[in-house]
Amino acid sequence: MSTTATIVMIIMTITTVMITEFFLLAAYIVYKTDTTTGIADIGRAVAQIIAAITNNPPP
Repeated sequence: MSTTATIVMIIMTITTVMITEFFLLAAYIVYKTDTTTGIADIGRAVAQIIAAITNNPPP
């Protein structure tokens, strides 16, 4: 496997794990609180972190 393919596979694996963790966290919040309050705050925080890492303004 080429270096590029290896890097792409690593990035895809990390992305898949991060998305899965976000949904698991959201499910845990709903399970514990019986409400969806707070999930949007997590999404906004993730968007701000990504914007800071990529040096782009948040949406």
